[in-house]
Formats: sequence, C-alpha cells, structure tokens
Amino acid sequence: MKSICMNETERKHRALAFVFIFIFVLSILLVCFQYLSIRDYKDELSSYREELKKLQSKYQELEEKHYAEIRQLEYYKQQARYYMDESQDYQGKLLGRFSGKKLGHEPIIRQMEVPTVGIEMHPHPHMVGMPLTLSLEIRSGKGSILVDTQPKTGIDLQGSARTACRVAEELTGFDLANKDVTISFRSPLPLDVVDGPSAGASMTILMSVAMEEALTRNDVMLTGTINQDGSIGQVGGIVEKADAALESGKKILLIPKGQMNQIIFRRVNESVLGFNITVSKPVRVNLNEYCQKKGLEVIEVSDIEEALDYFLL
Repeated sequence: MKSICMNETERKHRALAFVFIFIFVLSILLVCFQYLSIRDYKDELSSYREELKKLQSKYQELEEKHYAEIRQLEYYKQQARYYMDESQDYQGKLLGRFSGKKLGHEPIIRQMEVPTVGIEMHPHPHMVGMPLTLSLEIRSGKGSILVDTQPKTGIDLQGSARTACRVAEELTGFDLANKDVTISFRSPLPLDVVDGPSAGASMTILMSVAMEEALTRNDVMLTGTINQDGSIGQVGGIVEKADAALESGKKILLIPKGQMNQIIFRRVNESVLGFNITVSKPVRVNLNEYCQKKGLEVIEVSDIEEALDYFLL
C-alpha cells in the first residue's frame, strides 16, 4: 500500500516536471522567436530609415528644382510680357489697326522728294522725269485734306491724298479726325502736267513717319499708287522717274512689284540709201541692272509696310 502511494506521488512529480520543462522550453522558444522577430523588425526599420533618408534627400532635390523652375517660369513670364508689350507697340506703330490715338496740338511739318513725270512743251511735247518736293503739314482742324500744287496735276491726286491719309491712320493707329492735312507739291521747273496718283505711296510714307516722328533716310525715293489695303499699285513713266531719282542724287528707287523690266529707246545710226541717219529703237532692259551702272539701286515693293522699312533709320 505504501509502495503504491509512493509510485503515485512519483508519477505526479514527474508529470509536474514534464509540464515545467515543457513550459520552460516553450518560453525559451517564444523568447527566441520574439528576439528573432524584433531583430528582423530592427533590420526592416533600419532599411525604412535609410529609404526615408533617401526620400528626404530626393524631396529636397525636387524642391530645389521646383523653386528653380518657378524662378525660371517667372523669368520667362517677364520676358513674354516684355516681348508682348514690344510686339503691341510695334504693331501699334507699324502694323496696328486704327485705334484712335490722338496727335499733339503742335503742328507737324515734314518734307520729302518724290519722282514724277511731266510734259515739257518746248521745243516739242515730250515726257520728262524730275524730282518734286512733297511737303506735309498737319494742324488742329476738322479733318480736312487740302492739296496745293504749283504745277498742274491730274484729277486723281485729291483721291490719292485721301486714300494715303486713311492708310497712314491704319498703319500708325493715329486719328486725323480733328486735324487738317495740307499736302503741297513744288516743281523746280514749269511743267504743264504732273501725274497725280503715282505720288500716293510717297504721301502715305510721309504721313506715317510724320505722325510717328520717325527718323528717315534722305537717299530713298518711291513711286507707286496707294490702294485701300496698303498695297502699292503700278504706274507709268518708270524710266523717267529713275532719271529723276538719279538727278536728285538718290541711292535707292522703290518701284511697284512687277515693273522691273522696262522699255527704253536707244539711238542707233543706220545707213539708208547711202545716208547715215539716227533712229531710236526700243530695247527691253532690267531697270536695276540698267541703273546700277549709274549708281542707283532699283527695288520692287508690294505694299506700304515693305516700302517703309527702306525709309526708316
């Protein structure tokens, strides 16, 4: 009986020892697992910290680039605003449409020379080219356009003057509604007839530079009519007008588009029935090549803006 009790007690002690050992081993395993997990977490956390440092460095780099791009964009914005203002100013002066700008109260007076063709009656009627002095005066008034010519002129001159005023207004943006415009032509020689429309382009140039108070060259001469859209129309007597430009010492003659090739008459000696006679024969020439030998460059222009570029300094 006593032996049975001791065996029972021993079994209990062994069971308790086994449970204790199991719990101890399990605790050791849990501690090891926890340790390994914490170490993994630490490594992962360290990796995250390194990644965070890289991201922070990248962020600072991107932020610096962002600020640099903002400054660059601000610079471009200022540049764009500057060039936009310059463009608007240029368009207002040269290419702008009518905007109603007002001229000052002081009178504006300008002059330029234009080539023309007249008819000399003595010793026989013949065409002759010569420079005319074109004068412009703009004063406060009621929008009148007055034309004063010393030689006789064609009936189209008044209409050309009105067209020139309208085109000059659109070209410069100035309003001539409260101004009186007086255009004067003076010839150094008495001519019976002076063609009128061919001075239309020159009148437009003179009005435009006068209203803009622009500086111009004095070695350029222009011939051509002026149309409502600012285009320059063809005229007659181109060869005679080239002679006028040469006579006045000009270096450049601007002519309408499509009029470079001209007919000139050259005198040649011929023998007829044993007699030597001089006759004039027509010859087609390139006017620029013909005049360059005499020191004059001839250039074709299609509209008033293109012609204006040659006059402005």
